[in-house]
Amino acid sequence: MKQITDAYNAIPVPETVLNEAVYDACIQYQRKNRIRVSRVLITVCLVIALTGGTALALRAELREFVISFFKTEQVEAPVFHTESLITTLPDGALNSDGESEEPAGYFLGQQEIEGIAQVRYFKFSNGFDIFHNNIMIYDGDGNGEIYGFLGEDLTGLEKYHIDDVLHINGYSIPLNFTYVIDNGFIKTFDNVYDFTSGGQASAMDSYDVEYVWVGFIIKNEYSTILKYNLKTGEYRDIIKEAGVDTSGNVCNFMETWFSPDNTMILVNGWGTVCLIDAETMQVRELTEIYKLIDPDSYVTPDGIDLSVGFIDNKTLTVWQYTSLDVVRFSVYWYDIESGVLTNVFEDTPFYSPNAGQYTGVSGLGSGFTLLVEPDQYILVNDISGDRFTVNGLTPHPDIHFMLSPDRKLVSVSTMSNQNGFGITQLGCINIAKQELKVFDRVGFSDIYEWSMGWMSNNELVVLARIGYENKYMYVYQFE
Repeated sequence: MKQITDAYNAIPVPETVLNEAVYDACIQYQRKNRIRVSRVLITVCLVIALTGGTALALRAELREFVISFFKTEQVEAPVFHTESLITTLPDGALNSDGESEEPAGYFLGQQEIEGIAQVRYFKFSNGFDIFHNNIMIYDGDGNGEIYGFLGEDLTGLEKYHIDDVLHINGYSIPLNFTYVIDNGFIKTFDNVYDFTSGGQASAMDSYDVEYVWVGFIIKNEYSTILKYNLKTGEYRDIIKEAGVDTSGNVCNFMETWFSPDNTMILVNGWGTVCLIDAETMQVRELTEIYKLIDPDSYVTPDGIDLSVGFIDNKTLTVWQYTSLDVVRFSVYWYDIESGVLTNVFEDTPFYSPNAGQYTGVSGLGSGFTLLVEPDQYILVNDISGDRFTVNGLTPHPDIHFMLSPDRKLVSVSTMSNQNGFGITQLGCINIAKQELKVFDRVGFSDIYEWSMGWMSNNELVVLARIGYENKYMYVYQFE
């Protein structure tokens, strides 16, 4: 539980380290020495990766805005009414054993938090995993069916399985996952990692229905991205074909990120930053980022510790690690086409209350930085320079923020950290309206809420579990 709470304050970290945190947080069960790791929404949304030449530009002229804070008198308490069934078979149908099919789950009810959100409550029989608006619901044997989720309705999706072995650079790693095709988009689930083989192969989503990207990692030895053809089983080592050497530079020092449109791969290693065109294999070295940061004394990039990620298809975020004693960062954004690097924050402490640092910067992702001052929070749009001061909300280590996928909303939650998250207050910042509205929550203390994240641009989901299985799902649709 602790590592998920800590993840609110995460900065860009090597992908393999990220995966280990994901693994620890999301393990559901173990079968035959093969550990199945679910792609739980919190993994994507709470372990927040900061996703985001010839000149270093000055910071844009700052524009100041004030977010008005409203604490509503309304209180959210569970409203678990008559349970209407969500079934995997038509009413009255029998399963293969001639028995009545057990309901996959229940819609428990809904309520309105006037002026803030509509809340819908669900409970599932044998556990489930969720990724965006798709849900995998398990039966008693651990087998899952995948559904598209809209409102209160679940629509069954045909699922496909890949069970293969990949042979790369003398290594043989099993590739085992489930996928669906939803509105022309491939979504992958249920990757099975066999750590006895000495590494892992993890399938990712794809905009192309013929292939998926696969992260292939041999810890401390080799890391690459494969392009795997779902029809033929053929695969290509994209990073190797591009001529980028990732051997011996993996666990703690290698990051690989995809651009939002999946056309570019960013490789950020120890002293190396480059962009790979995923189709042509052309490589663009971005060593100029290091030179721009330290133009006077730059010799090699070895002494400049950078973490780099995508903000959008045209822009990168760059965080420079500047201090060991008190963790400090300089924050930049980089325009890929022009090669201009723009400074946002210079040598600023990193906000980390678990380490006793109660002020400083923290990443919200997608080019937004949270600045925590002694008496106020400030949301900073790195590219535009817009600064939004949250007026009336006093900083506290138990208050956490998450940026929505479209960068228009920011969820705000207060956690007691008792029996899981222990979410006592929940609300949302509407950046365009410059408003934060928050309501209290009561009656959830007996339910182990352990993960939350954005399901869509305006829907936030909270998952609660019994034992190691997700059982409850609460969906907050903000206005």
